[in-house]
Amino acid sequence: MTFTYDACSAASATTLTWRKAPDILRLMSPLLEMRERISHLLSRVTGHSGERVYPNDADPLFEAHLENYRFMSQFVSGANVLDVGCGCGYGSHFLLSAGAQQVYGIDYSRKALRYARRHYKDPMLTFLHMNAEALTFPDASFDVVVSLENLEHLAQPAQCIAEARRVLRPNGLLLLATPNKDISSPLQERCPNPYHLVEFDYDSLDGLLREHFAEVAIFETLYEGSEVTKQLTADRRQRQRIGIEAYDASSIVVGHRKVDLKHRHNEASFLAMAWGEVAPTPSGAGGDHSALPEPEQPGIGAAP
Repeated sequence: MTFTYDACSAASATTLTWRKAPDILRLMSPLLEMRERISHLLSRVTGHSGERVYPNDADPLFEAHLENYRFMSQFVSGANVLDVGCGCGYGSHFLLSAGAQQVYGIDYSRKALRYARRHYKDPMLTFLHMNAEALTFPDASFDVVVSLENLEHLAQPAQCIAEARRVLRPNGLLLLATPNKDISSPLQERCPNPYHLVEFDYDSLDGLLREHFAEVAIFETLYEGSEVTKQLTADRRQRQRIGIEAYDASSIVVGHRKVDLKHRHNEASFLAMAWGEVAPTPSGAGGDHSALPEPEQPGIGAAP
């Protein structure tokens, strides 16, 4: 079964005044925060935070991340791809094996990049140490930019989105996955996850993406969450601020693209697609953006 989603109609949906969640939901907020902190304390004891996953830790979290890369891979055939926050590189390698013409993976962790360079070697696959908020690529370098569970770790996520739009070609596509705040930290002013600097609910993510892209489509999470989350989702549905659900569909038409939902696996994170220019974008400030950077040489962050 195939459904059609109109990104422009979603943007113009009626927005009603925000209703405060019932007091009982706000009273539950400290309990949710305590649960999250206990979870992170246990992760520190076991040595596995879940924020950096490796293929040799083939647990459900790794499989979930890989399934999201499988979903995104349907858009990369013959494309020049940038994987922002590539981590240890397994996703970048997967996108190349799925038919991308060339893939650049960037990350700020030199340790993760050493692993990537050691395990994934291909002349069309390059790993670079780079800040996602200040890319050194020229304008219009890529057909597809992927950002999987990275945006929430950045001090300036809006700058990352602006940079993604800058390095995308006019008809380029941004594919993004980031936690749904209404699941991970509902009604909380700060993120209980110590690794997350910011988290987005539907409205804040949609608003951020529409600052830089003409059309935006956001897939709702598959996991319904707690009673608090269900109430917040019901509130959004009443305000007609809901993303793509289509839980029983095998595919859906989004803009001019037919999207296969076989590998949709966004249990607790939004999956977003954004494309189209809202205005001419100037070159990023600083640095020479006249050519794609060469792979780093040993002694400046590359694996020996």
